[in-house]
Amino acid sequence: MPLCSYDVKMSVVRGLGPSCKEHFHTLLRCGSGGRDHAECCHRTGVHPNCAPLCQGIITPQVRDNPSFCLGFIGNIIQCFQEGTGLLPSPPLEFHLLGVTNNSVTLMWDRPVEGNVSGYQVRFQKVSAAFGGAPDLTMSQKMNVSEEKVVLGNLTNAEEYDFVVVAWNEHGFSLPSSSITVNVSETSYQGVAVAGVPPPPHSLTVADKSSTYLLISWLPPEISLISELLEYKLFHRTLNGTEFAETRTQKTWTKLDGLEPNTQYVIYARTLGEKGSSHPSETLIAWTDPFYPAFVEPPTIHPTSLVLEGSNITVVCIAMGEPTPAVSMYVAGRLVKNETTRHLVAVVANVSRNMGQISCLADNGFGSPAQAARNILISRKPLLEAADMTLASEGDSVTLECQVDAYPKPRLVWWRNDKPVIHGGKYDIQVRDSFENPGYYLMRLGISSVNASDNGEYRCFAENAFGNMSQVIQVSVRPRVLLVERMKCIGNGDQRMMGLNEGCAIYVYEQEKVMNVSECCRKEGVSPECLDACWMNVDFESLADNPHCIPEYYKIMKCAADGSDHRGCCSQWGVPKRCLDWCRGEAVPNAPLCLISFLQQMLSCFHEGKDMLPGMPGNVHVEPVDDVTVNVIWDPPDKNAKMIDAYRVFWRPVGSASAEKTDTKETHLQIGGLEAGVSYEAAVKAGNNYGTSQLTQPVLFSTHAKSYSEPVSHRGGTVETVVGILVALVAIGAIAVGLLFYARKYRLFGHKATAEGVSFENPSYLREQTDPNTTVHQLGSGPESPGNGHVNGVNHNGHQGWHQEALHTSTPFHLDVLGGERLDVSHAYDAVGFQKLKNAPS
Repeated sequence: MPLCSYDVKMSVVRGLGPSCKEHFHTLLRCGSGGRDHAECCHRTGVHPNCAPLCQGIITPQVRDNPSFCLGFIGNIIQCFQEGTGLLPSPPLEFHLLGVTNNSVTLMWDRPVEGNVSGYQVRFQKVSAAFGGAPDLTMSQKMNVSEEKVVLGNLTNAEEYDFVVVAWNEHGFSLPSSSITVNVSETSYQGVAVAGVPPPPHSLTVADKSSTYLLISWLPPEISLISELLEYKLFHRTLNGTEFAETRTQKTWTKLDGLEPNTQYVIYARTLGEKGSSHPSETLIAWTDPFYPAFVEPPTIHPTSLVLEGSNITVVCIAMGEPTPAVSMYVAGRLVKNETTRHLVAVVANVSRNMGQISCLADNGFGSPAQAARNILISRKPLLEAADMTLASEGDSVTLECQVDAYPKPRLVWWRNDKPVIHGGKYDIQVRDSFENPGYYLMRLGISSVNASDNGEYRCFAENAFGNMSQVIQVSVRPRVLLVERMKCIGNGDQRMMGLNEGCAIYVYEQEKVMNVSECCRKEGVSPECLDACWMNVDFESLADNPHCIPEYYKIMKCAADGSDHRGCCSQWGVPKRCLDWCRGEAVPNAPLCLISFLQQMLSCFHEGKDMLPGMPGNVHVEPVDDVTVNVIWDPPDKNAKMIDAYRVFWRPVGSASAEKTDTKETHLQIGGLEAGVSYEAAVKAGNNYGTSQLTQPVLFSTHAKSYSEPVSHRGGTVETVVGILVALVAIGAIAVGLLFYARKYRLFGHKATAEGVSFENPSYLREQTDPNTTVHQLGSGPESPGNGHVNGVNHNGHQGWHQEALHTSTPFHLDVLGGERLDVSHAYDAVGFQKLKNAPS
């Protein structure tokens, strides 16, 4: 708006000129006021190339070199101001009244401003006008004094352009509009034709790519200053039949969505208040061919030292036609996206995990292009390590500490404020990550640990940017294993078929032994095979003693140590068909599991010995009344303090369905049982990391004098075990070869690690829903007598813990309440025993 004044200063013109160039034609029309200031500009020395500006006209020369005329703007503005009070304004309402074969009748209204001495009608044939745009001078003129004229002696059937201007002694006005008409009675419609602005002219391609054309043009030379002009641009392919239309008030427009390497036909019209002009000249333009996107590796500043917490500038340079959409990613996260060839972004507060920066370019043709660059971020050490490591006497322990630092720090292990020296029972190793510079793994190996190795160990890292230490607590305990044996603890009046006379109540008693070999002796492993049992199960000894393979199911039972290791085994890649070995149970249909996955199973046994609970002991049942009993047990000797809850199962003997509930105590009262019915019950312990194996079930009957006794191994036991032994012997020869080959080339799997979020309380093995198993959630549900309820709570409560199925006919606990079957699809969640939220206190 500051430019819309005759008093504007040249400094303002120069300052606002570049930003207001889009409105230059409007400013020029308003400044001229519809008057022809050409004579004044000639008198004041305006250059001929800039003289059309004095008539409100922008020529191609002025458009292409606007700075040339900037020096004459002061003269032009002075002429505009001088002529405003002297020159007449344009005639109004110019229109055509009639047409004959050689004449036309024209009429107009008197101007509203300025002294008028007369009028001048200018006309010429359309073919004589450049590009269809009328020339202000034109080749033929007629002076008249009235606002109406009849022009004769015209050529029949020819098109003419007509304009009218007002004049006085100081000069001329500009035309307000033009009329183009065919001088022929047959083509005339018999109605008045209003004057309209002429078409735009000088169409040109200002910019282009493979998918767009930017078309610009010059406004019509004739128009009323108060009239709002619009333009309509038409385009089609060279061989097309229909034109697409684009409407705008600007003197340029962008045609998007075009085909690459294609010719287009383009023309424009002016839209005024009285109608539209005839077409402008036609422009034929090519779009560019396409080129797939290409992007260079990102440029990063500063190029050398990048400090954590500082700022960096990243530049992505891309090529391709059309212009590609460029995306910038920092550590895999989108930072900026823009359609450009040069994408620049400032990344503030750089962190240590922003080690990779990548640029992605895509223009829709070909495959997207990507380039990345790794940067080393200088940072102080950051350490991660386990808070505690548990071990048994005689084990070898490895402490690990992950270090993130750059440049490489000084790495030291400390114990009791003294550095740990490599040698003797200590083995110190540091591994660099070649793929990720700045990451290190500190390892401290301690062989044959004993009670003197208890205490705190500290890993320490220091570089020029700081230091950090991490404490690891080592706890060494005596080695303990559990071995079961059946013991008679009392007599009763009631007897059950198949049990020894004189003993009514049996429990399984658990004894402490010092290693696996003691358990193997109790299980009856032959003396020549005991070498495979020493301390930890020895895989190598099998290759030297292949005749021991048939006894290996006993060794595996001892190695499992009363715990259920299936969650760990599934993460090691042990298939579902082999998982029962991981809780010490043989697999009848897959004896080759031992050959293929023995090392993984043994690794899990070793890993779980300090985390998983052992089996509860001394499980027995005491009667309360005819329909209520107490199930009582002792805590396990193994990891008893780590137990979160116990799970109790019970069912009528022979029933396919079972019920269960959970408690934090070592006893549970079960009510709502049916009088005179024989039941069996079993218990297991659990914590965050997993569960124990299920105890041997005990039988009890709901009579006034109830008793409990272990379940006998009914039909199928001998046959199953014999079948396993035959299968193991049959594969003995193959096993020797496989074991030797595996030992030679160490073809054992590596433990799979589930990436992603670590859960604070990982759930136990996903327990498959079984319609034959009922879950008790204490404290809810209506009473429904029949198969029993817990402490007055109905057995039909199905909320709470996931249901788990029981199975029978296993090699060592035939026809008993078995444990859960692992769903391998949930192997990564198969870690812990869900913490009981509503267990009875």
